[in-house]
Amino acid sequence: MRNTIRQYLGEAVVSYEDKPREQWLFDFPAQVSLCGSQVWWTAEVAAAFTRLEEGYENALKDYQRKQVASNHVTNFCNRRKSLISGVAIEHADFAAARRADETAEAENYDSGHHRRARA
Repeated sequence: MRNTIRQYLGEAVVSYEDKPREQWLFDFPAQVSLCGSQVWWTAEVAAAFTRLEEGYENALKDYQRKQVASNHVTNFCNRRKSLISGVAIEHADFAAARRADETAEAENYDSGHHRRARA
């Protein structure tokens, strides 16, 4: 699983600038999209600081404008993350309920089996 995620992350980081972000987000699992977005955010902020150090005074303001302009994408990402988190919680609840049912069935079987053996 880790190797698969690593492979997807490499593909995601390389292809980030090749297509619209909304499309890019759905090309990869959510975990990869979130991590890839963070990788690119870090690189873009570092580039903005480098430009600032080189004397371009508006570097950070320009980057902020870019982020504000893509705010709808950020909101979209947050909605997707919330949806995926909800699905993960539902899955965990379902799995826990299933384990509880299986445990109860096993206990009932064991109880019945011991009663029959004594009789």
